[in-house]
Amino acid sequence: AREDPERHARSIALADALANAGRGYEAAEAFLAAASAVEGAQNIDLRRRAATEFLTSGDLPRGQQLMAEVCQAVGFRLPRGKTAALLSLAVTKTQLRWRKLDVDCSRPARLSAVERLRVEVLQTAAVVLAAHDSLSAAVSADRLLLLALQTRDPRYMAAALQLQAFFLTALSPHEEEPIAR
Repeated sequence: AREDPERHARSIALADALANAGRGYEAAEAFLAAASAVEGAQNIDLRRRAATEFLTSGDLPRGQQLMAEVCQAVGFRLPRGKTAALLSLAVTKTQLRWRKLDVDCSRPARLSAVERLRVEVLQTAAVVLAAHDSLSAAVSADRLLLLALQTRDPRYMAAALQLQAFFLTALSPHEEEPIAR
């Protein structure tokens, strides 16, 4: 039997309050409990939020596993291991190089709730995995940009390009220039 809507809303409010109070592990557990009471997009979104809380509170194995499951649920597979991540990154970078980048943003595509959720999942994966698995995070950022270009939505494209700039600087080798005296 499913929870009544009012009780379910309270359980999500509790999870949000725990997250806002910095009690990430407890928030993650509360989001998972709320997710178990629903199906579809709302279930995926609540599990995404739980994965974020696990990762930011330090439960890396559980957070990474849950994020991988959430990505899989929206049609994306996070690479497993460094070799797979490097291959995925090469593929997505090639797709971006071949992709026409002049996009008419004056008429963004109308996205369904599921399509918006896909964007949110990729954005979350790129951000929260950056500190723990930068290659998988960069792959997620590339996939986000490819998806944002399809949507023609300037908000999604701006977020995706911001992540591209971050990973370009974070993953690029830097040579220290000597300071001229």
